[in-house]
Amino acid sequence: MEFLTVRTCLGDERVVTRTWQDGSAECPFCTYPITQGQSHNPWCDAHPGYTPERLTAQRAEREARAREERDRRANHAAAMRRIQEERASREAWMAEQTAEARRRGTCVRCLFGASHAVRFVKHRGVCPREKRDVLAAD
Repeated sequence: MEFLTVRTCLGDERVVTRTWQDGSAECPFCTYPITQGQSHNPWCDAHPGYTPERLTAQRAEREARAREERDRRANHAAAMRRIQEERASREAWMAEQTAEARRRGTCVRCLFGASHAVRFVKHRGVCPREKRDVLAAD
């Protein structure tokens, strides 16, 4: 039993694994339909119009793009991990500060200022932020 193979201009050879009853087959390099043992997909490595130099350059370019994409994904994953760690650290710090404010009996609403500086404030009456929230709700 003889197997149908498809070969590139560099000598890479693959066996055709999908054929149909009408005699057509699928290129093992690009899954494009092949006729007369050749792929006519212009982007396929087994296209008969490729020269060895062009195919080598095309493969090097593909590998460079794949490497850039892997690096980009790795950088993105590292950045997302760092952001999550910083967020968790900040939330833990804020929980500690809130617990300390409650322990001291200071205002929790006024604990964090605009510059994220911690202020332990004890009001003599009603918190000014609470008054502002009540007025805004009306």
